[in-house]
Amino acid sequence: MFCNGASEEDRTSAETVIPLYSPAAKGGALGRNKKRTSPKRIAAIVLGSLFGLILFAYLAGAAVFSYWFYPGTSIGAIDASLKTSDQVSSAIDTSLSSYKVRVAGGGFSYEVDSSEVGVNIDANAVVKSMHANLNPFMWPVAVFKRNHDLSDLLVASYNSTDLRQSVQAAVDAFNETATAPTNAQVIYDTGKKSFAIQSEKTGTRLDIDAVMEAVGKAIVSMSDTASIGEAQLEQPTVRADDPRVAKALEEASTMSSANLRLTTEGKELLRIDSQSISKSISVSDDYEVTFSEDDLNQSINEVLASYNTVGSERRYTRPDGKEVTVSGGVYGWRVDTDDLHDQIIEGVKEGARKDIEISFASKGSQASVNGGPDWGARYVDVDLSEQHARFYDGDSIVWEADIVSGKPDDKYATPPGVWWVNAKQSPSTLEGYEGKKKIYTTKVQYWMPFEGNAIGFHDAPWQAEFGGTRYKDGFGSHGCINLAPSKASELYDILQSGDCVVVHY
Repeated sequence: MFCNGASEEDRTSAETVIPLYSPAAKGGALGRNKKRTSPKRIAAIVLGSLFGLILFAYLAGAAVFSYWFYPGTSIGAIDASLKTSDQVSSAIDTSLSSYKVRVAGGGFSYEVDSSEVGVNIDANAVVKSMHANLNPFMWPVAVFKRNHDLSDLLVASYNSTDLRQSVQAAVDAFNETATAPTNAQVIYDTGKKSFAIQSEKTGTRLDIDAVMEAVGKAIVSMSDTASIGEAQLEQPTVRADDPRVAKALEEASTMSSANLRLTTEGKELLRIDSQSISKSISVSDDYEVTFSEDDLNQSINEVLASYNTVGSERRYTRPDGKEVTVSGGVYGWRVDTDDLHDQIIEGVKEGARKDIEISFASKGSQASVNGGPDWGARYVDVDLSEQHARFYDGDSIVWEADIVSGKPDDKYATPPGVWWVNAKQSPSTLEGYEGKKKIYTTKVQYWMPFEGNAIGFHDAPWQAEFGGTRYKDGFGSHGCINLAPSKASELYDILQSGDCVVVHY
């Protein structure tokens, strides 16, 4: 309120101040203040509203995908994209009713029907585990992922006994014509002329347990195929890097490196080298290396035929031109085979390179050439058909006499063969037995046995005459060669122990 008596200056001052406090001025000041704060409030309101919408959408999405499956979700052959849990459970049950798994590969083809092996799935439990795996709270990211394969979570059960029987029948039928696997082997490489390792081979036979595992995995995950490959084949049990194979190779190689010369009096009769030894080396399935001298026997026997003549057939032409063939007896060459084989085996096992001097259990006077005589120029020829004996020294007869030989029957016949005189005795007492029963006792002046101490030359003064057919006319001996006393005396004087006696017809 102003006084009327105020001066002009005072009024002017008053008028200047008034606008500062006028409503208009006040309003202007407030207007300027409002323009500074209103956008923040608006932004806050907008952001709060937007956050609320996003949170609502996020929670709504989480709620939806707690029950629905993400786009691009597959479960085996089932498309679960944007399907509810109930729809997927129903689809699983429907798929199970017509489920089959085809097993194929490597020429094997087989199909398993779900009803045949009792395949079963708890669809509700499976769907629940799938949702837990998907995590609905990750839906903003997951919906943009193209593929959600939940096949691994599709867990089915089955009757293992029924499945085993079904798979076993199919595998057994296939394996009837399939090739079995082979283990690594130690073989002789003829090209390299040495032993080598032959690697294992898988073959085409199926392993029932491996096939069962493959089929079982397919059924559990409700896969409609089970592939059969190398992992389902029967596998070799011993491979090339097995220590047993290396050890067998070393042993076989050592044996085959041997080089043995069989000699007699320094003369080489047979050389047993790597090639011949390798044929006699065998490696068992257990990788035991053995050397069998039996495989060498044929070549050894061929070479030693002339030095292994005891009992063999020998042919010769007597000085008077008679062709004689005789076999049997104990005279001749006989290799001490046990000793020889022991030396050969020992030498082979050691991989030795040495000479083996052949030892003989008995020796003839000379080697038998082409089945000829192995006795020397000095021998007694007893001709049973002529009933005559001749003592030869070369082509000359130094003694001869008619004889009476054993009765020509199974009991007392004089045995043909090549023998040697093993003793001389004068006088001597001869005793004959049948079993344990003594049947005779006879004293003789000259006794020259050649078949043990049972059969030999001796004087027989009781014989009225000699030669002819007396031996089969009832006057034959018990197997000995009966001689006139004078002829026996002559023979006794010139015959020596070790002389050869050839008895033949």
